[in-house]
Amino acid sequence: MNRPDVPWLKLVYDSLEIPSFSEKVDTEIRQLSFPFPEPDIIVVLDVAQFHYVSFKSALDQIKPKWIFDIRAAPRMDRLVGGRSHAFREFERIGSRYIDIFGIVGLTNYKKAIHNPGYWTPVVEEFISSSLERRGPYLALLDDDIMINSVSRHFASSVSHATGREVSLSRLDAEML
Repeated sequence: MNRPDVPWLKLVYDSLEIPSFSEKVDTEIRQLSFPFPEPDIIVVLDVAQFHYVSFKSALDQIKPKWIFDIRAAPRMDRLVGGRSHAFREFERIGSRYIDIFGIVGLTNYKKAIHNPGYWTPVVEEFISSSLERRGPYLALLDDDIMINSVSRHFASSVSHATGREVSLSRLDAEML
């Protein structure tokens, strides 16, 4: 039921761009309403499309439990005005932020694309060692090739760490 006082986002999933790596196979375009009805969803954001207002709106709507930054240079200035502001926002909505490339020391995308085994264990370790493994999960990326390549490995890692099937969707700024 749509209420005029509650903002709604339209999220369209295109299975040709980002397939789901779970037992649940989505083969059609589907539309979801925020907040998500299930916690086992991964939302992929191309942060190059977002600015302060749209990023904050996405955070408020998704309310991710986990934010995985999968960028070689995880800048926050354009998104929320800097790292300290970002961490306050993440804390405000109850999200745990993980800088994947920072943890493993990756400085370029080529290594991440060609050797996902280098960074995917970090995702699995963080989730599986936590008492709260459920999502929603948010993946921050800034490169189309990375979005299509890394998203598949990321979804597989989350599914493996949780022991549950996950759905993978991409949110574009124009959907807000």
